Amino acid sequence: MWSCGRLKLKVNALSTALDVIGDVSGFAAGESVRSVRFFGDAAYVVDCGYGTVRQLTAAGLRLPQVRSVVIISGLIVASNDLFAFYLPVYAHSLNFSATLIGFILGVFAVAGFVTRFAMPLLLQHWRAERVMFACLILAACAFAVFPLSVNLAYMMTIAFVLGLGLGCGQPLSMMLGYNRAPPGRAGEVTGMRLTANNIARVVIPVACGALGSTLGASPVFWVNALNLAAVSALVWRQ
Repeated sequence: MWSCGRLKLKVNALSTALDVIGDVSGFAAGESVRSVRFFGDAAYVVDCGYGTVRQLTAAGLRLPQVRSVVIISGLIVASNDLFAFYLPVYAHSLNFSATLIGFILGVFAVAGFVTRFAMPLLLQHWRAERVMFACLILAACAFAVFPLSVNLAYMMTIAFVLGLGLGCGQPLSMMLGYNRAPPGRAGEVTGMRLTANNIARVVIPVACGALGSTLGASPVFWVNALNLAAVSALVWRQ
């Protein structure tokens, strides 16, 4: 729905119940509207005065499914990077050599490759949201039990399981972000997802480092287990 006058313009977005769910007003003073066309959460307005097209994104015209994918992507990347960052610190405190730490990280990386090669087969049988949910629950369980033993074989096994769970996060979040983007807005959604990823990469390791220096290593792994459990619950609701 749109209305116009010679003093101001206003564009309203209505729900199926004809309730106003978003609006943009007070722009293009002195002009009038020829037509308005909505694509997703963007309204394209043609001014009568000059025949130009203006693209408007109203604050109230948000897509919850896109927003959730951005949040999910950031938290998954943070957990992935945190393991690669925090494991050497944790293992060094247990007097593991650099070689043994490299073996654990190598097993973690190999598991990520295995998951990505298996993903096409998994997606043939289940929706992407269900595959991501199962993988994140698996990763949350692995994070929770990781600090329970200092045995090398145990840590390598759990690291492999953790890699299987986290390996699906980035590919599936990219796919979901692209599929849920409004027409012509996939690049914008990708940019928001990468911004969330980088913010999480900065904030969460700093917070977990402070937590580890105060309470020890185990709470860091348990907090990440809770983080992935919360993310999996958000995925399940999609």
